[in-house]
Amino acid sequence: MHQVNEKLWLYSTRNDNGGATVPTIYRYYLNNRLDGSHAQITAALNENIPFLEGSGTISAISVSADNTVEVTYSGSVLSLDDTASYISDGKETHLRMTFKIN
Repeated sequence: MHQVNEKLWLYSTRNDNGGATVPTIYRYYLNNRLDGSHAQITAALNENIPFLEGSGTISAISVSADNTVEVTYSGSVLSLDDTASYISDGKETHLRMTFKIN
């Protein structure tokens, strides 16, 4: 979990159940701050759609005043979404995503 700004947090989940021949897959989510146990947070994230799935890492993330999120990522990409949304203070916020893929 990484705080992006006062209301937005970056979360990731990891799936390494494939064994030695299948790469570890990371799923990246944006959300408000989630509290609880690791299992509770994972369950809450699984109700959302990740904006990025792949075997790489995010090295930088920032949000502009117009709710555009810029992500710097390196590694293999399995899926990528140019929008994301989350609920904070009972209000849904929509984000536009831009990526720098290395």
